[in-house]
Amino acid sequence: MHASIMNNENILQSIPVISEKINSHKYPITLRGNSFEHFNKLLELFPLDLDVSWTDMVCINEKKLIMMVRDRGHALTIEITLNSNTARIEYFIPKLCNIEMINSLPGINKVNEDSIGATGAFETDIDNLAESLFSFISKVPTDEDMVFKSRSL
Repeated sequence: MHASIMNNENILQSIPVISEKINSHKYPITLRGNSFEHFNKLLELFPLDLDVSWTDMVCINEKKLIMMVRDRGHALTIEITLNSNTARIEYFIPKLCNIEMINSLPGINKVNEDSIGATGAFETDIDNLAESLFSFISKVPTDEDMVFKSRSL
């Protein structure tokens, strides 16, 4: 479901926009789908100075939100599921810009140089969802964090 919605611009663009704001890097942070309090709050609290480009958030229902955050791990995808008092954050990082930074992320399934993408999951109290989510996103490496190894001749 996540891939078919977030990776298909026609489907994504057809989902109604609930709200949108522009961050300090001049990129839109867009909330689409259905309006639900917890997820509306995430858009409201999304830090404008967080170094991300196009960011799409899609509310599936009152318990599920999917996101794509471009320029973090190339195109970081996140699925948030609310359960009682906890929020489960599952993620996929398609580009391993910096193995050391990725392996220090919360709930990561450890990767190495031969890995193709990275996955992980962690839980947080619903009251701490915004803080935990934005802290997590800020720790996902960008292309600027790329480590290049010199090759010997």
